[in-house]
Amino acid sequence: MTGAVRHWANWINGSTALGLAVARLGSAQISPGPNHLYLAQHCRLHLPGASAFTIGDVLITATTFEQLSATLPKVVDHEARHSTQYAVLGVAFWPTYLAGLVISWLRTGERGAGHPLERWAGLADGGYRVPSQSRRT
Repeated sequence: MTGAVRHWANWINGSTALGLAVARLGSAQISPGPNHLYLAQHCRLHLPGASAFTIGDVLITATTFEQLSATLPKVVDHEARHSTQYAVLGVAFWPTYLAGLVISWLRTGERGAGHPLERWAGLADGGYRVPSQSRRT
């Protein structure tokens, strides 16, 4: 899916508008990012245990993506893949994501290692532990 198609799909399904509202609610500094994305930095709202999260085409962090990239060089790529997931799943993203958290926790004891959407987005790129190939996940 191209960035432009994803961008329009996320405007149509309302997820980007919601993402911008959440970023503004958190007093984030919003700027254009790569590939039709918005970078919302210094957001006062953040998820515990997550260095960044995405709603539609809005990538949100409590710090900056430059700072995150120092330790997670592909974090923007990881979050952009979540943006594509919003375009594909629309409003089904959240129940799918929550179900994935439960599945991952039950299978691996972690919120990311067995999560289908996090695996699709690239575990290592998002800072999640990558299960060893010998361990069944």
